[in-house]
Amino acid sequence: MKITKVSKSLTYYITTDDPEFPDYRTDDNGENWENYLGGIWNPVFDYVRIKELQELFREWKKKLIEGRYIKKDIMII
Repeated sequence: MKITKVSKSLTYYITTDDPEFPDYRTDDNGENWENYLGGIWNPVFDYVRIKELQELFREWKKKLIEGRYIKKDIMII
């Protein structure tokens, strides 16, 4: 057996204040969204929710780049 390809993937795990669907994960670009339900990750299909999550994620990344978060706001695992 030989390794034919290796890809590095960065995943962000996100907790929201939504009581019904609080836990999400996405890729580095915030394009592909999954929601943690019933012990498994499920793709998010709701277009409106995806757009809202993408916007919030872009705002968060912009603040991160600008240095507007302090260390306690970020947990790297």
